[in-house]
Amino acid sequence: MPVLSQLLQKDMQTVLVSVTVSDIVSDPMKLYRAFTGNHVRSMMIPRVKDAVQSQVAKYTIEEFIAKRDQLSQDIYADLEEKFCKIRCYTNKR
Repeated sequence: MPVLSQLLQKDMQTVLVSVTVSDIVSDPMKLYRAFTGNHVRSMMIPRVKDAVQSQVAKYTIEEFIAKRDQLSQDIYADLEEKFCKIRCYTNKR
């Protein structure tokens, strides 16, 4: 599931960020009932966008380029925390 977001950084520069997330569903009926058949749109995309926005906003444009590995780790940690709260677990590849 690719998520594309146009975001503002700490120094008010606009960047376009694309994040790809894949999911494995262990209990599809429970997920279907909980999210009326579209867990990606109603549960995953909003959390991914929020995690990316909150982390990108901490960086200036120079830091965004120079520290992209750290930014990636920060986004992953934020996603891991958000998904863990709803009992969805992450697996870094």
